[in-house]
Amino acid sequence: MGKLCKYDFRTEFYIGLKSGEQVIEVYKFLETDSYYLFFPSRNLFLFCDLTVLKDLDTSTNLSEKEKIMQELQYKNDKLKSNAAALKTAIPHEVINLLEDSYHKISDINFLNHLNNFDVQSNILKTMLKTDLF
Repeated sequence: MGKLCKYDFRTEFYIGLKSGEQVIEVYKFLETDSYYLFFPSRNLFLFCDLTVLKDLDTSTNLSEKEKIMQELQYKNDKLKSNAAALKTAIPHEVINLLEDSYHKISDINFLNHLNNFDVQSNILKTMLKTDLF
């Protein structure tokens, strides 16, 4: 991180590597000819010597269709991860509404009201049974 601060984070993406689920990004410092690796899954920065990666083909030989497919796959993966996070997140407005509803329901004594309905229904039944004549 110290070297990144020294060069004011003036870097550019050089190449990305992927093996299974592991992703590694290689960046180049703009003022010098030095490189570093970034592991996003671990938030890890390591210096890199490109002679170790000399056997890799760094040219972009993807067709336009393949580039679009890669971009769509990346966006799809990003949407899936956002959807997973949104499934578990509850907005504060909903939490406040649930708390208000809980307080209203907890203040009401349902058994007393049920008893009141029984009393009122019995009164109505007896009124209907009485003969006024």
